Amino acid sequence: MKSLLMRNFKLRQWTLYIYLGLLVFFPIYIIITVNTDFGFIIFIPIGIILMIISIFDAGHMFRVHKRLGGQQAYIYFASLPVSKKDMLRANYLTCLLLTLFGALVIGLYDSQTIDNELMNRLHISTAYSFLIVNFLSIPIAFPKYTEYKRKGVSYVGYLIFMLIVIPVMYSFFFTVLNHALFNNQLSKNEVAYFLNNGLLVIAIIIFIINYFIQLKYIKRL
Repeated sequence: MKSLLMRNFKLRQWTLYIYLGLLVFFPIYIIITVNTDFGFIIFIPIGIILMIISIFDAGHMFRVHKRLGGQQAYIYFASLPVSKKDMLRANYLTCLLLTLFGALVIGLYDSQTIDNELMNRLHISTAYSFLIVNFLSIPIAFPKYTEYKRKGVSYVGYLIFMLIVIPVMYSFFFTVLNHALFNNQLSKNEVAYFLNNGLLVIAIIIFIINYFIQLKYIKRL
């Protein structure tokens, strides 16, 4: 499993370098934005980088799968004397570690850029969204040892559905629920709290359950 894990990280090494660079740069970012009048110089480029990360890395396994050769990866690695259980564990760990690292970086910068006006709106935190979309990518798109991708699930389609459609539907559901059951007594911050944490808990549960489902499937082979 260790070699498979190292393989995956080597395929995503530039992502790791960017995350590490942003993490190291964060104290400097704080000093410049808080203690000087030149914060705007780095605020915009950092914001663009974080936006790109939050969108294009919101599906790490899609990118690993593509680097491995797409659907050909499943055919190739299935022919090798490699344990399918090790494939599953290595890819799960890859997704988990890259997602947590990315969410940490996004969350740190996000905590410095979200203003009070935005906090009073109903929104899904970028870091939460990053975690949710990545955790659900394996159950939805990678049914076999996480090396095989469902043909009907495209990377772009998945991102659009998870980053736009699901948040809108979930926000609408909680807004209606707040109106119908609580007579709009819950504040937007309270609704946003349930929105963020509710989706994250659901994603984590599905992520874990899917692991055991795939593990059980492997044992039957």
